Amino acid sequence: TKFPTIVFKSTKITPGNDGAFTVVGDLTIHGVTKPVTLAGKMLGTATDGRGRKHIGYTASGTIDRRDFGISFMGSMGGALIAGTDVTLEIESEMVSR
Repeated sequence: TKFPTIVFKSTKITPGNDGAFTVVGDLTIHGVTKPVTLAGKMLGTATDGRGRKHIGYTASGTIDRRDFGISFMGSMGGALIAGTDVTLEIESEMVSR
């Protein structure tokens, strides 16, 4: 309840080939902010029945949760409960007005 949200604020987007891009930004988790780089791609475009253009994007990257102060390493019967690497996946759709 102390940290109910995760926030990503992009600071730079670098275009690549065939709809690919790299997005750099600040990720805040558990009250800790760190720079993160994500690999992204434009998925496509479509126009809806009202004439509005939709554009789909995806982006992903991996962080180490310990960098954000989340260091719980519990085990159950000798097996690790949670790994340290976390994969971030962002799916978004933009709509023009």
